[in-house]
Order: sequence, then structure tokens, then C-alpha cells
Amino acid sequence: MTYDPVARTLAQNAITMATIAEAEVHDAQVGALASAAKATSQANLASSKADMATGQALAAAASQTAAAQSAATATTQASIASAASTSASALLQSFRGVFMGALPTDAAANAFAIAQSIPLSPGVMYENTTSGKFRIWSGTAWGDYDATAAASQANAALAASQASASAATASAQAGIATTQATAAAAQAAAAS
Repeated sequence: MTYDPVARTLAQNAITMATIAEAEVHDAQVGALASAAKATSQANLASSKADMATGQALAAAASQTAAAQSAATATTQASIASAASTSASALLQSFRGVFMGALPTDAAANAFAIAQSIPLSPGVMYENTTSGKFRIWSGTAWGDYDATAAASQANAALAASQASASAATASAQAGIATTQATAAAAQAAAAS
């Protein structure tokens, strides 16, 4: 049997082309697998980043909620402190209506009462630093302390104690409110 050289060449060319095509298919498959692996890796990375962003968003929302709650608490504490301060001022004014403090003369006591808008009513007293005695307003004039003034003195001491306690409470509550307001501001800034 004789072979046709042209047919043989054509057959060899066909085999060569098939081998080349097979190699190209193999290369395409390898490339497709590599691209698929890369795409899967990038998708996993994107998913991880999305999960992380969601977590951070949730943490920021929780922090913002906590900051808002702290701000509300600070506002409440500031209101309480303000009310306590007002109460302490009123109590001090009430106390001043009974005991004006240490002054050198009756004229100085009169001037102090006018300057502080303290009405001179019976029982108002001051310590006269010149004579070393307590002086009590009778309703018409100043007189030295006597046994009938003991009740007024007891009331003045009680009012002084209450004024001091209210002032201490107001000061403590103002400190708490300031601390909470500072913390709330820091949390709000961190949440932003």
C-alpha cells in the first residue's frame, strides 16, 4: 500500500493542529481555574470586609446610643444640681434673714441688710465684733442677746446647718454632672 505524500502531510498537519488545540484548551482550562480561584479569593475577602464593616457600624451605633444615654444622664444630673443649688441659695437667703454674720456696728448691720435685701424683722441677729456680743433686732432697734433670743439663735444654727448641707449636696451633684457631661462628650466624639 502506497501512501499519498500529500495526504500524509495533511494528516500530520491535522495531528499537529489537534495537539496545539489540545494544549490551548489545557492552557485555557488552567487559566480559567486560576481566574476562578482568584475570583473566589477576592469574593471571600470582600465578604470579610463587608462583615467587618457591619460589625464596626453596629459598634458605632451602640457607642452612639451609649453616648446619648450618658448625655441624657448628665443633663438630668445637671438639672438636679441646678435645683439643689437654687435650694441652697434660697436656704442661705433664709438663713441670712435670721443671722447676718459678723459686723462691727449696728449701722454696719443696717447697711448690710439693705445691701443684701434682708428685711429687718424681729429676731434677725448679727455678731457685733466690737462688743463681742450678739445683737438682735427687736422690730424697732438692735439689742444685746438675752434669754428670750435663745430660740432665735437655735433657729439660726439649724438654718445654717441646712444651708451648709444643701450647698455641699449641690456642689457634689454639680461635680457628678460635669464628669458625666465630659464623658458623654468624649463618647459622642468617639462615635462620630
